[in-house]
Amino acid sequence: MGKTCPLKGRTKTEEHKKKIGDANRGSKNGMWKGDEAKPKTGNARARNIMGKQEGKELHHIDGNTLNNEPENLEFLTRKEHMEKDGRLANRCPECNKFLLNKNYCSSCGAMIPKEESK
Repeated sequence: MGKTCPLKGRTKTEEHKKKIGDANRGSKNGMWKGDEAKPKTGNARARNIMGKQEGKELHHIDGNTLNNEPENLEFLTRKEHMEKDGRLANRCPECNKFLLNKNYCSSCGAMIPKEESK
């Protein structure tokens, strides 16, 4: 017969769990890639910090996706997020496609009044 597991039937204490967790954090972890986080990594970390809200996106107020301080994060709807990031500024008011020209829309042919073009 083979050897029995030394912890069989026993549960780990909280102290033991903490030691195991501490032993695998940061640079001690085999998957550690250093402190050079990329923007996608910053977004993932922000979601871990703030969680999720149904129908909302996480917005970094200062635009720096690596700054995941809770005061720099807010939940916005998709439209609010696009407005804050300036992704809705150059759209045609008629067909909502991106404008390639400031004066008219090449998709639907609508003329863009000067006060609306940006």
